[in-house]
Amino acid sequence: MRNPPPGHWLDRAFSRYNRGNGLFVDGWGDWQAQHAIGQAATDIEVIDRLSVTLSPGAKVRGGFRLYTGIFQSPLGDALPPRTRSARFWWLRPRKGDHEPVWLHMAGTGESGANRRLSVARPLARHGISSIVLENPYYGDRAPEGQVGNDLRTVADLVAMGRAAVREARALMGWLGDMGHAQRGISGYSMGGHIAALTAATFPEPIACAPLAAGLSAVPVFCHDTLSQSVRWDVLSQGVAEPRRRMATLVGLSDIDRFSPPVAPKATVLLGARSDAYVRSQQVKALHAHWAGSDLRWFSGGHVSAYIRRKVLVDALLGAIERL
Repeated sequence: MRNPPPGHWLDRAFSRYNRGNGLFVDGWGDWQAQHAIGQAATDIEVIDRLSVTLSPGAKVRGGFRLYTGIFQSPLGDALPPRTRSARFWWLRPRKGDHEPVWLHMAGTGESGANRRLSVARPLARHGISSIVLENPYYGDRAPEGQVGNDLRTVADLVAMGRAAVREARALMGWLGDMGHAQRGISGYSMGGHIAALTAATFPEPIACAPLAAGLSAVPVFCHDTLSQSVRWDVLSQGVAEPRRRMATLVGLSDIDRFSPPVAPKATVLLGARSDAYVRSQQVKALHAHWAGSDLRWFSGGHVSAYIRRKVLVDALLGAIERL
């Protein structure tokens, strides 16, 4: 076994505690389907139109309004049955019909709305609303037989990424149709990578705040702390060099495969100096690719960064102001 990668001690402790049964306990899945889906990971020519069913708004603490919305994922039958129906929570300020809106994407293993709503509430006090999307394959959208949020196959990982980008792009379009001119997309870790892919492939100017996310997810899955949760023993039964195949698949979502977003100056990148999950070099590489973006740093690691809500909120406020 490889030596543990360096980084913040809390990151390493969290990794050991949160490892569970590991990722991809059922192996690769359908290799041909993985590669085909991965090559079309962002479907950059497609902006899907959504038919959204919104619940009546309920007042919550602070006088805000909380809605829930349901729509069918644009990927439809390409997803397992329980994953096809998408749900989101929409926290809106007391006043405003066409206020700025942030779409918050989920980090690895992050289901439900509570963590992201804790970032949304301070934004609502600034007159900004937030949509929290339940990630494909997580929470109520976990396919039959999946334990918790640990993906069973690599094919599931590829399909999840494709679905998340398609759904995010569709929600951006839907919000525009609803009259929300100022829109932004954000996420932490994996959610930040999905946010960056969405912004890079969306044809209109939107704000973006990839938090603790970098140019490529290849080091994350193949070399750094999260890679210790991958069941390489299972994957090696299917191929001789599993890390190389994993790098080929995951590399299809590298951000530098796409041009910078329409409004790169409306991007705030946030990096942790001692991050053991997403290395600082990857954050710097994304900043270099998106010329004009704002790069901010703070001390600590991947886990401690997520606890510091004010740092995250300030990054989102800064990005929407730059838009």
